Amino acid sequence: MSVDEVACETSLSLLQARLARLRECGERFWVRDRCARLIDASNASHVRCVAADHYDYVGAPVENSLGVALLRTLYHRAYGAVVTIGLADALADDNVLQLVDRRVIVGEEDPARGGVAGWARAIVEVVEEVRSSRPCSST
Repeated sequence: MSVDEVACETSLSLLQARLARLRECGERFWVRDRCARLIDASNASHVRCVAADHYDYVGAPVENSLGVALLRTLYHRAYGAVVTIGLADALADDNVLQLVDRRVIVGEEDPARGGVAGWARAIVEVVEEVRSSRPCSST
């Protein structure tokens, strides 16, 4: 889909539509007459294809847990004990969430259709919860 098509279909501004199109290693798409053969053929071709509510998703079978494990190790080396928090949606790879201390799965909202507010709320809520559960340090 072009930037204009994304903006028109999702009611996003042109800037938001352009940013949505810049996602790495994957793309959301819409097929008028969905058929399971398309998803099966994509998966058989070693392309990750997931059926979702409004848009389907296709992308490279990227192992995100490698990057998460590296970041966790680097932060631990630099700062000692850290609390890691993983936010994911329904399309997330389960391997990523197994590597973090706190797991948050944001609802089925589609970020391309305005679900960013749900992500922001989830981030604020978990940070406030973690802060309130940690003892204050006097420095």
